[in-house]
Parts: sequence; C-alpha cells; structure tokens
Amino acid sequence: MTQYSFQSQAYDNYLVEEVYIGQGMMSAKTTYRYHTEENALISDVQLRQNRLTGSTRYQDRLILFVFPEEGKPFRWSETDRGDKYQCTSEYVYINASIYHKSLFLKSIKIIRENSYIVGNKKHRIKETSYWVSNYGRIITYVDWDGTQKVSSKLDVLDYIQEISEEEYNKLKK
Repeated sequence: MTQYSFQSQAYDNYLVEEVYIGQGMMSAKTTYRYHTEENALISDVQLRQNRLTGSTRYQDRLILFVFPEEGKPFRWSETDRGDKYQCTSEYVYINASIYHKSLFLKSIKIIRENSYIVGNKKHRIKETSYWVSNYGRIITYVDWDGTQKVSSKLDVLDYIQEISEEEYNKLKK
C-alpha cells in the first residue's frame, strides 16, 4: 500500500510517499521537495529512505505531474538516479468503473519510458498513470519487457478502458 501526504516547512513544500508492506510496516519513504513552474509540478530534491539501504539524497529534476496542452501531448526527458526517461503527458478519454458504476471521464495520461541493456539483452520499462479531476491518480501500470501489471490503483476502481473522443461524447450525453 502506498500513502501520499503533503507537508510545508518554512518556504518549501514536500510530497511524501510512504510504501507499506504487511501489517502496517513501512518499507520505504520518499520525500520530494517540489515547486510549480507553468503547467508542471517539479521536484528538485528527493530523499529516498529504505529499511535495507538507508537514506540517499538526490537532486534530480523530476516532473511529478504536468498538464498537457489541449490537442497535443507535452513531451520531456528526465534523469532519475542516473536512468534517462522519455515522458509524455496527454489528454485521453476513459471508461472507468468506480464503485461498480461506469463513468466516462476526461483523463490525463502520463507515460515514463526507459530502455536499458543488461549483458547483450535490451530491456524496456514503461510506467503509465491515469489522473482524473476530483480523484487524483486512479491507476498506474508498469510494463517490464511486455509484461504489464498494476502497480497502484484507487481502492474503489474496478477497471479502466481508454475510449475515443467520439465515443466519450456519445456516452457522456
């Protein structure tokens, strides 16, 4: 289970991500110092704490969230702990079942992709998150070399399916 909270100290704002394993035991905690720039929420300092490896401070420039432009994706590159990611934020339309009720929603889809080589073999990791107004991030998928799994989701979410804008406009009426 992952829990998020916001904190402010002096003039700095922080997003705190806590990951819990069985019986309420925290296994990892990441604190992101953040600020806003135009359409993005940007972290410039991260403190990563892990029960096994201890604490490490990073000063990567990470975009935590970005509003895309209407009608075209917003693209950027970032380096997270030495790994380079190609990222995209775009508006999409979804059919989401929340509390067993179908909702047709406009969503922001954020993708972070990385390719790397181990030995002679090329690998790919792709993280896809869907964000919805009034709900926040409703689901995140992680795809490792073609095997996709849900890494986090809103408890009340049954499923999600992307739909076309035309289908959204018909179903929304």
